[in-house]
Amino acid sequence: METRVKVLRGKLIEAIRERRKEAIAEHAEAKAAYPAAEKKWREGMVKALSDILAKARTDPQSVLDNYYGDLRGVKLPARPSKVAAKANTEHYDRSIATLSMSAEETITITADDFARYVR
Repeated sequence: METRVKVLRGKLIEAIRERRKEAIAEHAEAKAAYPAAEKKWREGMVKALSDILAKARTDPQSVLDNYYGDLRGVKLPARPSKVAAKANTEHYDRSIATLSMSAEETITITADDFARYVR
């Protein structure tokens, strides 16, 4: 059985607005941090490829035996998605609009929904 929670509608709307602001700020931070992470990734790739090339020059067979193995530790950082950020804020906006239409002061929501909005 799904756990349900009674909450004040006004408090929930305020919590969702705050969560929306946090989501926008998180996206902005991720977007600002991405160029440095991408630069670090590129530097890591150059180093890894240089190491592979140096190893290939001294022992070509070892590189063939371990094809791409030395590149597995260098991972491309995830690029912040404008589409996901927009969809996320639209979800919050729809929730706020729906709750604003309600005439009741208290509403019952699932514990999962409560956990999603209230942190």
